[in-house]
Amino acid sequence: MRTFVAVELPADLRTEVIAYQRRLQSFDAKVRWVKPAQMHITLKFLGEIDETQADLLHELFQVVEKETAPFEVEIQGLGAFPNLRRPSILWVGVTTGIDALAGLAGQVEATAAELGFKKEKRGFNPHLTLGRVKSPKGLPPVMERIQKDESLSFGSFQVSEFVFMQSELKPSGAEYRRLNTYNLR
Repeated sequence: MRTFVAVELPADLRTEVIAYQRRLQSFDAKVRWVKPAQMHITLKFLGEIDETQADLLHELFQVVEKETAPFEVEIQGLGAFPNLRRPSILWVGVTTGIDALAGLAGQVEATAAELGFKKEKRGFNPHLTLGRVKSPKGLPPVMERIQKDESLSFGSFQVSEFVFMQSELKPSGAEYRRLNTYNLR
């Protein structure tokens, strides 16, 4: 099974981000937009694992949940990877709470490494993916809007849990299913 670990958005913030995403969609650019139910902040992509690995990760993630206190994050800022001139992924960023979020991601990373999962070479850059650019056709107005709104805040929320997710790839796109939820103490 294909898996990852993430922080999900509360419904009110998800609604705000979705409303903004719809404004960008109105430009009719060649972007594959992320489905609203799939918006999350990835802490660690694990890839394909088996049931035994899933059980071991679950046990270790229970330790992480006990060692981590809830914290506040702000969903703010817009941009693109690798950059605004050559965008391939459009995103919403995280400002306040970035160190605490990076700490949680680091604990998840270290836990996974104990079981032989490779450590991420890139630094942790928390974000919500809005869409993946398929073609530059029709993209300039989207990028102009993102540049104008680059410091827009969608609000803040308390991260009180993280989730272990399964991602099943289908012709219609990936479908996510929660395997476990871990409540921060």
